[in-house]
Amino acid sequence: MLWIALTLPELSLQIAERGSDASHPLVISSGPDTRPFVFAANQSAQLAGIHRGTTIASARTLANDLRVVQRQAEYERDAMHNFACWASQFTPNLTLKQDEGLVLEVESTLRLHGGLGALLNKLKMGTDQLGYHVECGVAPTPLAAWLFAKAREQGLRVRACTNVNELESRTAQLPLTLFDWPQETLRKLSALGITRIADCLALPADGFSKRFGPDLWLDLQRLLGRLPDPRAYF
Repeated sequence: MLWIALTLPELSLQIAERGSDASHPLVISSGPDTRPFVFAANQSAQLAGIHRGTTIASARTLANDLRVVQRQAEYERDAMHNFACWASQFTPNLTLKQDEGLVLEVESTLRLHGGLGALLNKLKMGTDQLGYHVECGVAPTPLAAWLFAKAREQGLRVRACTNVNELESRTAQLPLTLFDWPQETLRKLSALGITRIADCLALPADGFSKRFGPDLWLDLQRLLGRLPDPRAYF
């Protein structure tokens, strides 16, 4: 099997910026009406010192021409639904990943699209035309493809992987924060110096599962293709 993951970083911000002038500071607000805060900030806003968590009141003092758009979760759901409909032209086997992106099974359609390189080019051109910025990950398992795409979001350098036997070495240095694991669990692991996938795999399976729960160890096995990872297709 071969999977391509497409993430849409800061989707709420991308929706608000489509067709607008990105040179002006823009933030997405969230939180209670009495004390809204910045959920996402574009580059111009960040250069003014505005970041996620900054109160809107404080943000306005940092940028006089600040544009504030309230987060609309339903817009994000609709955008992701439409994005999935668009991506269905490349494979019937794709799954939605909450409001963050898609994971596409492409092994069965590679020949139809002229191979992996040609398919990636089509995806890149298509998302550019849609006005979205995406990050892409390619791997023999859906979870590995997803982590590769998330790693690229964080500026980490990762390359496409098509051989399942290379997954352990290719994912070894990835940070555990890429997983959707509970923050408290990640803090406990970090306090013990366990911050990378390789650190987890170096531990005894039974001890790791008993201390941190079996789900985490199962995630690691699915990541490496040692256990099946069935997905509900869109």
